[in-house]
Amino acid sequence: CFAFVGVACYFLTRPSIEIQLQEKLIFGAFFAGAIVCLGFSFAFHTLSCHSEMVGKLFSKLDYCGIALLIMGSFVPWLYYGFYCHYQHKLIYLSVVVVLGLLSIVVSLWDKFSEPNLRPLRAGVFMCFGLSGIIPAIHYGLMEGWFTQISRASLGWLVLFSIHKKGTKDKIQSKDKM
Repeated sequence: CFAFVGVACYFLTRPSIEIQLQEKLIFGAFFAGAIVCLGFSFAFHTLSCHSEMVGKLFSKLDYCGIALLIMGSFVPWLYYGFYCHYQHKLIYLSVVVVLGLLSIVVSLWDKFSEPNLRPLRAGVFMCFGLSGIIPAIHYGLMEGWFTQISRASLGWLVLFSIHKKGTKDKIQSKDKM
C-alpha cells in the first residue's frame, strides 16, 4: 500500500511537460483503486479480530476495495486500447463503472457476508473481472489479434485467466475466504 502511495505521488506530481493531466487522471484511477484496495485489506486483516461488528464492517470494506481495484485496473487498458474509438471507450468505461457500483452495493449487503454465500461473493468478483474478455475480443476483432497480443497485452489477459483458475480452486477449498 505504501509503495503504491509513493509511486502514485511521484507519478502524479510530475510536471505537465512530462506527463499530461489526462494521463495522470487515467493512471490516478488505477493508483486510487490499488491504494484503497490494499488499505482496506490491511485494515480488515488488522482489525477483524477486534469484534464481530468491526470484523463485518471491514470485511465489507475489503470487498468494496476489491471492486474499486478492478474498476481502476480497467480504466487505463480501456482508455488506451480504445484510444481512437471514443464511443466504444465511453461505453466500456460506463459498463465498468456500473458493474463496479453493483459489486460495491452487493458487497455492502449484510447477507453477502454469510458463509453460505461464499460462492456468490467469489462469483460476483470473478464475473466483474472476467467481463474484460468482452472488450478484449472486440478489440481483437477490430484491430487484429497480433496487435492485441503485442500492443494491448493479450498475454496479460491469459495470465489473468490462469490466476482466476487459482481463485476457483480457493473457492472450492475449505479455507475461509
